[in-house]
Parts: sequence; structure tokens; C-alpha cells
Amino acid sequence: MKIHRNRVKWICLFLIAIIPIISYGYNDTIFLIRHGLNVWGSIFEGDGLLSFYMYNHMDVLNSEKLGYLACDAMYEFPIYAIMAVWDLPLWIVQNLTGMDVAATWWGILWGKTLFVVFLVYGAYLIKKICLEIGIEEEKSVWAGVIYLTSLITFSSVYIIGQCDTIGIAFGLLGIYYYLKGANKRFLLFFSIAISMKLFVMVVFLVLVLLKEKRILYILRDLVAGIGVTIVSKLLFFGNVQKSSFSGDFLVKILNNKLPVSTAGTVPVSVVLVGLVLVCCYLTKAYSNKKMVCYSMLALFGLFISYQSTPYVWMYLAPFVSILLVFDNIYQKETVVLATVGEAALVLSHMLYFYWCYDVDKVNRTVIGQIFGMASYEEESFSIRYFTGNQISNMISGCLTAAFIVAMVGMMAAKMIRKAGESISEKEWNNAMYVRIVFNTIIAYVPLVFYVVNRIMNVM
Repeated sequence: MKIHRNRVKWICLFLIAIIPIISYGYNDTIFLIRHGLNVWGSIFEGDGLLSFYMYNHMDVLNSEKLGYLACDAMYEFPIYAIMAVWDLPLWIVQNLTGMDVAATWWGILWGKTLFVVFLVYGAYLIKKICLEIGIEEEKSVWAGVIYLTSLITFSSVYIIGQCDTIGIAFGLLGIYYYLKGANKRFLLFFSIAISMKLFVMVVFLVLVLLKEKRILYILRDLVAGIGVTIVSKLLFFGNVQKSSFSGDFLVKILNNKLPVSTAGTVPVSVVLVGLVLVCCYLTKAYSNKKMVCYSMLALFGLFISYQSTPYVWMYLAPFVSILLVFDNIYQKETVVLATVGEAALVLSHMLYFYWCYDVDKVNRTVIGQIFGMASYEEESFSIRYFTGNQISNMISGCLTAAFIVAMVGMMAAKMIRKAGESISEKEWNNAMYVRIVFNTIIAYVPLVFYVVNRIMNVM
């Protein structure tokens, strides 16, 4: 009977995730699919693999002339290598038929599935990490479920379809081997993760500084951590048509400053992340709880220091998931604060970054093919119609503030509450089920706009 109930739960989890997955096709998903296809194009139609970035740039120019969605590749090559392997069937179909497969509903779904596969693998690794740090089996499974059903996951992966889950999975693999004491594997997998997006570097520095206090050894590990990035840059050196995500990212995070220096202004991100890293270095007694909390704090400080895009918050989701189940204290407050905080963040993003969630993104998918195209004129019923004004921007800002307060409150509650103040395991499980239902309702809000839009068009 228990096996049957668990099977039903996993089926329900699959169903609530698959609907937004098949309902949205954001621009970046199409861009990323094209990049994967162009890896093969550079090999068989260009000047070889090392011409990838230039080949991709020429394809962008041709695609824009034809009115297709395209953009220059901006990440280091390892992530495109993974996408190329996954997108090989699409490249074969494209070459046999001449179709623009990246913009078809089935091409978008295929490309998006790669990110979901790495998401599920990440959930499995979160369970393994929890078991490694001594969390009981059932709560370790819950940690993976929390990751899969987080509103941040709904937004970043199921709706927007971003590739961050790939780098996160390699980072989680690095954390697992860090806990196992396998230093070489820890450095290898984090080096791969860092090459995909630099956000993982913050967690890497936290882990290194918590255990290593010798300066030369810290520098050694730092060089190893950026090793794959250096190799990638050297291999493709001279590809002048390669955009720089890392460069643009650094400009953004250093641009928001505190006016406290007579010589200029001090970047907020450097202060916030630097404070956490100093605490890590000064910490003498390592603990797994400190590792989780400091990693989450460093990422949190980084992301609130500049106007970050919706999907970067995906890097916070694994640590929220682990922290919620970390000890044997069943705290309803932490579940409520995490849930309310994530809801505030995602609703804020829906208002400010409306184009990531709006009805026109449904038109490209199987849902749009089956139920019809939504109207996206200026006066059409859409998220855009209610945003872009002073009131919506003010609400978005207040929601972001609520998210910050809720996340800080969650971390504080986890640190100061005692075992005698906890609820029963059954009550905690029920709170988690309510969290999943609540997250699903919020995540489906953009889809409601599509349904109303279609009904108004038909009428």
C-alpha cells in the first residue's frame, strides 16, 4: 500500500511539473538550442570545432535576416558541448529536412528536457548530500522533492527553461565529493561548474575557506577551480565574436555601490560576499550546517546586491532545500517563511520581467498548437497589460523586500529555534504538501492569463 501511495505521489509531482514545461517556450531556450546545433555545424560545415563562436555569430546574422530568434554564444564551451550531444538528433533532422527545428514546439520541448534531466539529477544529488551529512532517509528524499517543487524551480526551469541546472548539478557533485573528502574530484567538478557560470565560484570559495587556512593551498585550489575556464578561453582565444557573460556579469554586480569611500564608491556585492568569506576563513571548527548556511548567505548576498534576472536565483534553491530538512527539528515557521519568500520573489519577477512569463511564450509550444494562439497586441489581456507602470514597479519592489525579509527570517529561525519548539513529523509533512499545492497555484498564474486571453479571443 505504501509503495502504491508513493507511486501516486510521484505521478502527481510529474503532472504538476510537465504542464508548465510543455506550455512555455522562452527566447533563451531557443537561443541555447541553436548554440547546441551550431557546435555540429562548426564541425561539418565550418572551419572546425575551434571556429564555433565565429560560426555561431555568422548563423546569428543569417537568422536575423530571416526573422529567426538568435543571439551570440556567451558562455564558455563546456556547456555547449553538453547541449550539442543532447541536440544531435535535432541537428540530424534539421539537415535532412531544412526545417528551423529550434523554433518548433517539439524542438523547444526536446531542448528544455535536457535542463529538466539535470534538474532531476540535481535532486538526486541533494538527497545523497543530505544522507552524507547525517540527515535521515525520509527527510533526504523530501529535500530533493523541495528542490523539484520550489517556486524558483517552476520559474527558472519549468517556465523559462534556463540551462543553469547543468552547472548546478556539477556543483552539487563537487559538494558531495567535498563531504566525502575526495579533494581532486571536488576540484574537478567545481571547475566544470564554474566554467558554465561564475555564480558557482562563490560557493566554491566558501567551501575552500571553511577547511583550508593556508594561503598557498587556497591559491592552489583557486587556480584548479578556474582551470577548465582557462583551458576553454585558451582553446577559443581569438574568437572575437564571442560575447562575454562573465564580463557583463562582473560589470553588473560591481555597478551597485555604497557611497562610503572618499576615493570613490564601494561595490555592495564585494562587501556582502566578502564578509561571508572572511567569516568562513576565520571559522576554526568546521560543521556541515555552517557549510550550508554560509553557502546560502554568500549567494544570497551576491544576488540581492544587483538587479539579478529571475533564473540566477536557481542557484539558491539547493541550499534552501537542504536547510529546510537539515536537522531533526520539524519547524513549520521555516517552511512558511521559505514558501512565502519564494512566492514574493517569483511574483515580483512576473511583474518586472513579464516578458519571461507572458502569453506569447505559450504560442510556440504544443499547448499553443492545440488550443490556439494567444493575442499579444498592446490592448490584449496579458501580464504586460498590467505592468510597466509606476504602481507595478512599486509592488515588485515591495515583493522583493518581502522575499529578503522572509529568507533572512528562515535562516535565523533555523539557527535559533530549539528541538522542544518543533512540530510533529506528520504536521511537518502536511505543511510540505500545502507548500507544493501553494507553489503550483502561483506557478500556474501566467497560464491563467493565456486561458483568459484565448476565451476572450473566441468570444
